[in-house]
Amino acid sequence: MSIRDSSARLVARLGRWVAALALAILMLAPCTPATASFRSGPTWWDPGTVGSAPDWHYRISVSIPTGTAIGTKIKLDFDTATQLAKLGVSGTLDVNSIRVVRSTAVQAAQQSFDDATYGGTTDSTGNGRGEIRFVTEDAGAATYQVYFDITANGTKTAITQSSITGSFGSATLGTPTAFGIYWSTPNGTDTRTIGYALPMLVKVDASPLSVTASVYDETGTLKASGIQLYNDGTHGDATANDASWTNTGAYSDSPTYTIPLGTTPANWMVRAFGKDGSTSTIGASNGLIRINGSTGTAETRTNFLNVDETYFRVNGARVVTSLIQTIVSDPVNGTSGNQKIIPGTRVRYCRALSNTQGATAENLALTVNLSSKWTYITGTLRSGANCVVINTVEDEDAVGSDDSDGMGLSYSSSVVAFTVSTLAPSASAAMQFEAIIN
Repeated sequence: MSIRDSSARLVARLGRWVAALALAILMLAPCTPATASFRSGPTWWDPGTVGSAPDWHYRISVSIPTGTAIGTKIKLDFDTATQLAKLGVSGTLDVNSIRVVRSTAVQAAQQSFDDATYGGTTDSTGNGRGEIRFVTEDAGAATYQVYFDITANGTKTAITQSSITGSFGSATLGTPTAFGIYWSTPNGTDTRTIGYALPMLVKVDASPLSVTASVYDETGTLKASGIQLYNDGTHGDATANDASWTNTGAYSDSPTYTIPLGTTPANWMVRAFGKDGSTSTIGASNGLIRINGSTGTAETRTNFLNVDETYFRVNGARVVTSLIQTIVSDPVNGTSGNQKIIPGTRVRYCRALSNTQGATAENLALTVNLSSKWTYITGTLRSGANCVVINTVEDEDAVGSDDSDGMGLSYSSSVVAFTVSTLAPSASAAMQFEAIIN
């Protein structure tokens, strides 16, 4: 942009001379990492580690009534299609996946699943329903979980089926749920800086087939979608095949989202989608599992178990400039106070940078290009906190102790270059030099 300041009488007087100067500013600022903030709920059972097969993607609670003794035999009809329908998905039951798990996250020692029995009679196999039996190891009231899965999520190894016969106690199937996904970065409390790529990290209860993310501004307008996260040790992912899916935004082949310069500070939102191998029965994206009882009309955390969303604060450094130009002397009147704008007039030029917002600005660069109407005066480069306190003598090159204090100033080929490594909120930095009007 051109340098002029309508409030400065001197600039108006300099007129055509000042119009020959040009200014360029590049502003970048760092972002900081965040920590996880999980939803509350029963711990998801995993016999190994999340991400290391096998993982289970669905469960349904079983309530054992008060007064039920340890060692009570339980028998339940289980219809996968009915339970998956409540979640808004369909899929083929993996008959080897049925596991009865205690509240201590330990499998019940005695359990079985009979694919050929339903409703107390012989039933066709391979139709997604059967009979679950197990023996209680906790006195009622107690809650067990039946974990199950579909073949599209990878088949499981069969376990030894216990023979459980005799009289049976009562139990009630509860509400089916599915694995969750949770934002760790951003985490709802952290701040992200304008001009930088948004790093992303989510954690999961069970391995999805894919994790993508979308970014929304403060008005809810979608700014980016389909951002791919990784769990293969690439794109900033620390450990392959664990519970964390990551994209740091530092890779050009798969970017996240860079908050544009000029964005107004506000609260923005990210939404993550951890899709499994299920097919939607409600018109949602395949692999998204509805919260039982929700409408499922919007693919949001409110309606889907494997969707999560959180907020982050968009903050930025806003660097403004101010200009002071002073006539030092002219060849007719010297320094008498009546100096004129004529050829040979010596002018002191000072440009200050001030950070007026709440993030630290980094890697600021300012250049002033002198046209043929100006002659730079060697030895006049100065830097400092502002145009009043500007006492650091700078030489014309860009190296040395004078350029290692966070502010660098140099002159070469009619270009004055000023750099500032960091500029904290409310801080300022200034550069100064003198030149003669030709």
